[in-house]
This record gives sequence, structure tokens and C-alpha cells, in this order.
Amino acid sequence: MEGLELATLQTRTSRRVGSKEYVKSELVIPRELVQKLSWSNDQTINFRLHGSNKLLLIPTEPRQRPIKLAFETFAATVLRVLAEHPQGLIWSEIRQLGELSQITPNPIWVYRMQRERGLQRVRDGKSLQILWKLTSPTSDRAAI
Repeated sequence: MEGLELATLQTRTSRRVGSKEYVKSELVIPRELVQKLSWSNDQTINFRLHGSNKLLLIPTEPRQRPIKLAFETFAATVLRVLAEHPQGLIWSEIRQLGELSQITPNPIWVYRMQRERGLQRVRDGKSLQILWKLTSPTSDRAAI
């Protein structure tokens, strides 16, 4: 039929568990059609069955990938917040005041800040929470 694009249905075994075989089917759409539709590689496509033999494909909005925070941005934010609060803060307070999106800080970055930027983490004797503090004045760290 003129005007119709050809897609291929491929079926394969995805795994075997004991005597049970799990089969997966994939609809392979030509690259040219994917480009015409402006679909991306990680596009999620919903589908709806119409009648007994028609399939309607409905693309969703592409997922927004979170912007990855660079170490220097993270360190500068943490240092700024801690410089404003010399008594020390717990991570959740730093995260909120610095508007950081990380639920937990990257442990490699924390270790690096302890080595290079004068970060000190100590357990508070009363609350048993870990306080983040700076061990040296901000001017000393600026040269690092």
C-alpha cells in the first residue's frame, strides 16, 4: 500500500527460569520514520489498541534529565553556606540553604572537601547529628 511505512515485529526469548521461557516482542520502526516524527532514542511511547488489529502509538514528552552538579559548584555552595554559619550545620540545612538537589552528598566530594577545602564533619554530642563546619577562614581556602 502506498504511503504506509513498514515496521517489523521481532520476538525473542528474554530469559529462561527453570522450564519457563519469557518472550519479548519489539516493534522495529525505520530510522527515517523516527527522524520524521522527531522522536528521541529514550522516548517513551504509550500505545492504545483500536479494534482488533490497529495500534495507535502516542509519544510522551521526552524526560528531562536532571542537570548534573559539578564538584566546583557543589563545593562553592557548601563553602558559602558554611561561611555564613560558623557554628556548623547538618547536611539537610546545608542542602536547603544552598538549594542543592542532592538528597545525600557525594561521599567522594565530601572526602575531597575535607582534604582540600577545610571541611570538618563532627558528631554533635547532644543531638548525635553530624555537623559540617569549616576549620579555617575562607581567605585561606581561596588560594587552594
